[in-house]
Amino acid sequence: MIYNETMKVKKLTLNVTFEETKGDAVVAVVPSLPGCTASGKDIHETRRKISSAIESRIISLEKSAIYKKKKDWFVGWIDEVPGANTQGKTLAEARKNMREALLLVLGASMSPLSAGQKFTQELLKITVPA
Repeated sequence: MIYNETMKVKKLTLNVTFEETKGDAVVAVVPSLPGCTASGKDIHETRRKISSAIESRIISLEKSAIYKKKKDWFVGWIDEVPGANTQGKTLAEARKNMREALLLVLGASMSPLSAGQKFTQELLKITVPA
């Protein structure tokens, strides 16, 4: 059985897919955060583990922005998140725009469930330490 949940992290909403395996374990995958997975003996344990994995992944992503001055503009990108790129007239503006770009890219659903599959969707809120 596959479950799809929408998880809220600060202003970021992520789709998380939970799947029960043959051995009664539950595996969670966050399609918009490559490599962000967790598993547990039941849905509750897996939810706790994936929440922690999301927090860790987001915190590490916030530290990986690259900025470069090109003529009169500053351009920025995040290597680990394809599509997370921006520009600004100043470095401060580029940094502000990068936060918005990251939220837009990560908040997009990268892999909707196939038509005809049954799923349960619920909102799960996570607080990320500053």
